[in-house]
Amino acid sequence: MSENQAQQAAQQVRVAMLPAPDMKILYANAFQTHVGQNELLLTAAVSRQEKDDKGPVLALQPQVSLAMTPEGARHLASALLQALQQYDERFGTHKEQGNPSQPDHK
Repeated sequence: MSENQAQQAAQQVRVAMLPAPDMKILYANAFQTHVGQNELLLTAAVSRQEKDDKGPVLALQPQVSLAMTPEGARHLASALLQALQQYDERFGTHKEQGNPSQPDHK
């Protein structure tokens, strides 16, 4: 083992996922971001087409917001890109036509 490989092995961090019995899974198909000094806010929402007296309207129902540091946002972006690459390798790349898996919220 080279010195560089030994340094990389020493720097690896082990991760243990702890149980989260009260964790909720929320569906989201729309996202909004806000940027402040030293923080980013990501709001996840459910969007759907509706009609009112003026015609079609896109209705957004916020589900949850995550506040994070820029470093945390970079980690999230990296994790999402990695997950998308795995998804594309497994299922192929396709363009979405609507959201058939979206639950009915009427």
